Amino acid sequence: VLIIDHADVIVMQNWSRLTTAVEQLNHLPSKQHRTDFMRVRQWYLEGHARYYRQTILLSSYLNPDMNSLFDHHCVNHEGKVKLVCDHKGILPEILLPVKQVNKR
Repeated sequence: VLIIDHADVIVMQNWSRLTTAVEQLNHLPSKQHRTDFMRVRQWYLEGHARYYRQTILLSSYLNPDMNSLFDHHCVNHEGKVKLVCDHKGILPEILLPVKQVNKR
């Protein structure tokens, strides 16, 4: 499971570093580092890890970079879900109109 929290803040910092990290998640490791190969799944060794990873991207707003990351690097074999919360304003619910005064 990959959780990218506050993606809107990462967009303002260095988005290319995140995309590079997500691309590296699917590569096979080059060194062993005391790996117990009995625990490594066969589909991972065959290069299918990107189809089994669940990615959760949390953000305050959508961005074309986020959509691109979601479309190109999140390819789970079970499908994709994109939830967008639509925040409606409260101005139509105001019972008493507020008088606006503009002064110079």
